[in-house]
Amino acid sequence: MTFACKLETLRRARGILLDSSFTGETLKTPRDHEMFIALAEKGFALGTALPGRSTHCERQLLSPYVNWSAYALSLAEKYRLY
Repeated sequence: MTFACKLETLRRARGILLDSSFTGETLKTPRDHEMFIALAEKGFALGTALPGRSTHCERQLLSPYVNWSAYALSLAEKYRLY
């Protein structure tokens, strides 16, 4: 799970962010959706990225709005990686 916030926000939300029912080591995956709901219930706001401007780095989860092959080739050409 990735997000950005100010240090003060981390301090104020610490109890929720470290709650083992959301992020515990025994979980297969973090329960981030439930954690964000708990944060919202305590008055915290959540902004989301624009679709297509962010993505996961797993092939099955890449944003469908970007031609990733063309993008990778353009980077290889720009930085002479081939």
